[in-house]
Amino acid sequence: MNAETPDLAHTVDAAVIAEMCDLAGQSQYRVMLDTLVTSTDSDTAVLINCLQREDWTAVAAAAHKVKGAAGLLGMTGLQQLCKRIEAHAKSGGSVADVADVAGELQRVAAANADHVIERIG
Repeated sequence: MNAETPDLAHTVDAAVIAEMCDLAGQSQYRVMLDTLVTSTDSDTAVLINCLQREDWTAVAAAAHKVKGAAGLLGMTGLQQLCKRIEAHAKSGGSVADVADVAGELQRVAAANADHVIERIG
């Protein structure tokens, strides 16, 4: 799974980003982006805790939460990564599989945000 992750770091939806900047304004969009990256840190901690307990329902819920916010902000790389985590959790994937992908959440969130900021200036 990690082999696919580097591509996700720069995968964004320019149309969604432009629409959100038009609707909310560029400065408010940046605030939402910063909030998503910050909340991903705490969501990752929750996800790791759930992994340790092998609480797959909670792992799926945490991934779903980030996936929705990422999609709303056009961060499709992060959205796709969360979709994978959610699918693994729902299928009862091994701890190693989900933990491997979960460890990439913060990196992809930050990289997507940096990429978006470069695009919007």
